[in-house]
Amino acid sequence: MKVVTFNIRRDCDGGTLHSFENRKPLIREKILSEQADIIGFQEVLPHVGNWLEEALDGYCVLNCGRGAGFDDESESIAFLKEKYRLLKYDTFWLSPTEDIPGSRYEDQSEFPRVCSMAVLQQKGTGMCLAVFNTHLDHESESARRKGILKILNAMAKCPFPAILTGDLNTFSGSKVERLIALSGLELTDATAEVGVTFHNYGDASEQLDHIYVGKEWACISAQKWVDCQDGIYLSDHYPVCVELKFNTEQ
Repeated sequence: MKVVTFNIRRDCDGGTLHSFENRKPLIREKILSEQADIIGFQEVLPHVGNWLEEALDGYCVLNCGRGAGFDDESESIAFLKEKYRLLKYDTFWLSPTEDIPGSRYEDQSEFPRVCSMAVLQQKGTGMCLAVFNTHLDHESESARRKGILKILNAMAKCPFPAILTGDLNTFSGSKVERLIALSGLELTDATAEVGVTFHNYGDASEQLDHIYVGKEWACISAQKWVDCQDGIYLSDHYPVCVELKFNTEQ
């Protein structure tokens, strides 16, 4: 099973080489050629979500905006329709009032943050799994800690093998990383060795994007999508793809 985390880059580079319009063909070609089972997208504006629904033949794309009117960015989840059926979909806000759209912690940036979750069932085996996809706050370490604790709590209540995808906006050795390690969920970072994921078109070198898996999964491989054509990248982040198999020795 191939799982991807993909910060697609908020569509704000109009008129430049890195505009979303220029990146569309490369994004579509890459995703359709790789045929990843599940993709967790971040920074998906409403019109970008609409485009993903139209462009990704064979995929179901789930979108729910983080704003008070369900507008603004989604942490979208896409999956192959021929291999999975959707049993449940939910988006909760990383705030003291997780069911109130647009809510946030006082000590975070101006942007609401959410986690979207989908429970999927493999059509071939009947096995169920849960995918949690998020984008933690880019300014406040305190808000990131509170946000990841809320996500970990939701994962702890989930009765199915879980996978966490996302841009965690945090670095190796951070408090967020330690909270995940101390959660008792026995999560492993399947992307721990991939190196730089946020490159900002050559101006940065940080790993912000991760895929955490429970003990039910064994990671076979992990790689970045570093495609670039005529100076055009998929995004300012490298998407990361991991190949997983169900761990029969757990």
